[in-house]
Amino acid sequence: MDRHKAFRPITAEPFHNSHGFVEFLPCEPLKPYIRCFWGALREPFRENGRSANSSFVTPDVCVDTIFMVDSACGRVDSMFCGINDKYFQAQTADMERSSVFAVRFYAWAAILFSQEGFQGTKNQFYGTGVHFEKLKRKLEPALLAIDTMEGRILAAERILLELMRPDREDSLLMRAVDKMIESQGNLKILEMATDLHISDRQIERIFQKCIGCTPKKMAELIRYQYVWQEACFNPRFHILDGVHKFGFSDQAHLLNSFRNLHGMPLKKAREYAAGKA
Repeated sequence: MDRHKAFRPITAEPFHNSHGFVEFLPCEPLKPYIRCFWGALREPFRENGRSANSSFVTPDVCVDTIFMVDSACGRVDSMFCGINDKYFQAQTADMERSSVFAVRFYAWAAILFSQEGFQGTKNQFYGTGVHFEKLKRKLEPALLAIDTMEGRILAAERILLELMRPDREDSLLMRAVDKMIESQGNLKILEMATDLHISDRQIERIFQKCIGCTPKKMAELIRYQYVWQEACFNPRFHILDGVHKFGFSDQAHLLNSFRNLHGMPLKKAREYAAGKA
């Protein structure tokens, strides 16, 4: 299954690229593992009343390594953001001094590039070296030496391909993720574990180690993302159609589930994504 083609998670602002935030797709060999590179080189500005050095972050079933590059001081600060199931307002670097370069991994693929598992990392922030020591050591000097986004992406792709360890991929984890994507997150974990001939405790341990969340939470986040993508990209989207399509019990169930994860009602979220809120 080509997961990256069947399921491409989006942010709270999927139509918004600016000098302060631009996404770039990775090269073909990395597309199954990396959702995008993102960042900016230029100074922040305000667009539709929004500051480019502040962003509204919603769950996207990904994890990020973020590098803040201060070329004048020859310094790079970086952090790793674990998978999140909470919305929050993020403050980025002071881009009058620093530029930003980030790698957004699919949550189930980050383990191929890390030196540590992700147990306990949900909704947490760490120094990049805690989980990605080799990536930090190799990429930070390249980011200081290169002052174009295109050049930084090429350097990051080369380094990531060198560091990637396919042998760290857990086949049971990937089969479980495939089932979640195929069902659009609408499945029962116990039944899935039975289908995979594995105990529910074992599949939970695998998810916690390799991703940092439970399989139930991952299914919930995938279903939320499918709802959000449908709401953003289908002009004929209707709540009642979403209830049936994604397996919610009723309209209130869908709307409450969405608001709990996204931080605002679905109607307002669509307006915000379109730049109207």
